[in-house]
Amino acid sequence: MNKLIARHYKYRITAAHKHSKILKKETPTAEILVSLKKLIDVIKHLRNSYFGCQWDLKQDNHSLIEALVEETFEAVQSIEDKKKEKLSEEFGDLLFLILMHIHIAEQNSIVKFDNVIKGITAKLIRRHPHIFAGLNVSSTDEILLNWETIKKSEKENQSGISVLHDIPRSLPALQRILRLFDKINRLSKTKNNYNLSEAINILNEKINNLKNDDKNKLAKELSEILAIIAYIAFMKKIKLEEELQKYINSILNSINDENNINLNNFFKF
Repeated sequence: MNKLIARHYKYRITAAHKHSKILKKETPTAEILVSLKKLIDVIKHLRNSYFGCQWDLKQDNHSLIEALVEETFEAVQSIEDKKKEKLSEEFGDLLFLILMHIHIAEQNSIVKFDNVIKGITAKLIRRHPHIFAGLNVSSTDEILLNWETIKKSEKENQSGISVLHDIPRSLPALQRILRLFDKINRLSKTKNNYNLSEAINILNEKINNLKNDDKNKLAKELSEILAIIAYIAFMKKIKLEEELQKYINSILNSINDENNINLNNFFKF
């Protein structure tokens, strides 16, 4: 027990030391608020019905969905490509769109700007009791379990099943099913016994069924195959989305002759 306590405090001291170095690189909050106010004022100017921009005035939350998704992916790509010179611009574009969405929603009496900020602030404090309420935790797994438990308690009469339904339908299918596996794994009251051999046997069985000529049945089998592969990746802690992106990049990099572009070449058919 004493060793555990000592290890815990050593971790906290090391984390605090690292954090102090990070703080030295941070922009003071006062400076951030000045810049943020200027950006919000620009957005309000653009949306002013008397002298604002006609294009910006025509936008609503629905019309800006595509832009929000696109800018998010552009920011993600800059992070993955480690393009530090692009990150500031991409983060700025994304921040602008988020603030624009909030402002438009407020103009339409859907949300209040300050309530959005107060809401996320209160949620972060509430869901980090090990930081703000003195709760002792021994691992990141326990932190995540607490997060899900608190989230569930925030929803009146909400069951674990309905928590699973909270996963956004708009997520790409691969991300959505991995989120589903993750939540099931956290919420499960019994130990999730993972059997690789059994999963592979089921996968082989499904692959053999691909000879079916019925398009609907074939689509179902392919979906189940993708789900099983995602399950294996999840249990093996493999980031399947990242690995698939790497594979796609390797395909693109291998194309050096436009006269030799053929799908069969990629899989050695």
